[in-house]
Amino acid sequence: GALVFAVTRPGPCDDAERALDGVWDRPRRAALADAFAGSPHPWAQQAWTHASARLDDWSGQWLAMHRQTCELGRTADPLLDRRHACLQARRRGLVAVTEALDGAPASTVEHTFELLGQLRPVAPCGDPVALASAIELPDDPEVRARVEDVRAELARGRAMIDAGRYRDAIVLGEGLVVEARALEHPPLIAEALTFAGTAHQRVGEEPQARAVLEEAVWLALELGHDEAASEAAIALLWNAGRQAVTIDEALRWGELARAELARRPDAPRIDLVQLEHGIGAAQNTAARYDDALHAYARALAWV
Repeated sequence: GALVFAVTRPGPCDDAERALDGVWDRPRRAALADAFAGSPHPWAQQAWTHASARLDDWSGQWLAMHRQTCELGRTADPLLDRRHACLQARRRGLVAVTEALDGAPASTVEHTFELLGQLRPVAPCGDPVALASAIELPDDPEVRARVEDVRAELARGRAMIDAGRYRDAIVLGEGLVVEARALEHPPLIAEALTFAGTAHQRVGEEPQARAVLEEAVWLALELGHDEAASEAAIALLWNAGRQAVTIDEALRWGELARAELARRPDAPRIDLVQLEHGIGAAQNTAARYDDALHAYARALAWV
């Protein structure tokens, strides 16, 4: 009788599990493990144990959602483009975090927990309500690609801030604001201004930070860009909360930030911690110690 050979063609989503190759895979994990093991920092091993578990869990969630999104590509899902955009934004954050951890310098080891806090939840990328309210990308493919490039640099810049490289972040931020304005994409301008203002804030350049952050927050509110609005408002809370004469203003920024965070299902816990911590610091500056303790307790509850 004749032999019949069955030929199995690869499916369009068979490579979905490799979408994080070079970003978070076995070789990258092993390299970072060696770097942390060789670090002289006293809590490097503790930091690595936490970081590796967090990165493993987060990447597993991302890969599962990526495969699910790939399989949906054969359907008429009207939110498919937004799913892809959401996942790519999350992936950019992972790239920035793993690049910042590379080599495990002492300054980075100290900020490992802050860096990991920048990994935004994956679940909203599959939530129709969250996706429907997401900020749209430009229609022009060339402009869209340039916007994505700037957002990748913004993710890298946030990792710089979390790693304590504030001056590098300021230089990067000023350049990205210029690029964002040139692209004339208002949501990107709000994001770049928020980042640049936060960088100035971290080195105590209060007047520069305030001017940039106020422009960012009002633009973000006009656009309905809750992420940029909440981040800018939190930074302004810290800005105004440093002086007793502006405490009431600081607390108003805090309430605005709280309202914006309530609209964000994907808000990182680090944002919630920074909000309550900032409120506590402002209350402490005003000698309202009981209120400060309550705010600090709320911050700790998010850790």
